Amino acid sequence: MLVIGGLMAAAPFVRAAVLSPGSRPYGASYAEWSVRWWQWTLAFPATADPELGTADFSAGQSGRVWFLPPPLNGGTVTVTGTIPAGTALFGPVLDTWADNTGCPTYTDYTADQLAGFLLQTWTATTETSCTIDGVPLGGMENPQTTPYLFLSPRFSYTVASHDNLLAAVFGEPCIPDGATVFPAVAIGVYVMIAPLPIGHHTIRLGALVGPPGPVFDVTYEITVVPLSGS
Repeated sequence: MLVIGGLMAAAPFVRAAVLSPGSRPYGASYAEWSVRWWQWTLAFPATADPELGTADFSAGQSGRVWFLPPPLNGGTVTVTGTIPAGTALFGPVLDTWADNTGCPTYTDYTADQLAGFLLQTWTATTETSCTIDGVPLGGMENPQTTPYLFLSPRFSYTVASHDNLLAAVFGEPCIPDGATVFPAVAIGVYVMIAPLPIGHHTIRLGALVGPPGPVFDVTYEITVVPLSGS
């Protein structure tokens, strides 16, 4: 399967809010976090998936880093969520993955070959952007050279035990519930957003493939609340 999914005073805040793509935030590199994001997102059943609007933003979230759930169908969408104070956010501006799943039969490409397909596919991406509370993140202008672009290491993922996404959404009805897929590879532009202050924040992530498209424009309206008991 191959799927494409004038404020100078404020600018330092955005640089501080998005952690360096060369860092290892919370003990893992950006590329390693991208694998964890894919394993998280592909594990949902279609009937309870925040990316399909069938589950809350908080579904499947835990720990110091929560994942941003972009709508599977792309387009221009607003997603709302509430997160506890001290929680970082990681997610894609735009990404895609490839593996050997297919109906009625699998392919048998190596991980390196799958990565080559992804690199070729990514050349069609012409724009990426990230804005936090109205202030753009620099370094996103060219999606082919941005430091936020990562090709993942090979990884495995396990689909849901019922209503798995490959069968229910991605047109592969022969994929059994609970199946584990290996190898898989992903590519994308990602951001790791450091914990935001208590209150309301707007995160906007955008991308264009083409022209003529499609356009991906997701606005996250995030409310950060105090930790329980604080």
